[in-house]
Amino acid sequence: MDKKVVNTGLSGIIGDSHRYSNDNGIISLVHPCFGTMDMFEIYCIEGDLFHDIERFHTLIEAEDIIKELLDFTRYDRNDKINSIIT
Repeated sequence: MDKKVVNTGLSGIIGDSHRYSNDNGIISLVHPCFGTMDMFEIYCIEGDLFHDIERFHTLIEAEDIIKELLDFTRYDRNDKINSIIT
């Protein structure tokens, strides 16, 4: 899993976006501030891993969920169906 920090350009409102990524997708983590209701906030940038915004009280909770979401195995439905049929 890779991690990088991206300046959002909204430092007075939400601060920097800490982006976690791998082949499954990209998840952004924003640290507590006024714009996140003083909670750690994650959202999916790429990979359709989840919808909407999730908020957490601690960094450990947020990073644990990020790790779970990025570490799943994505199956190709067509491959699975073809292996059942043949």
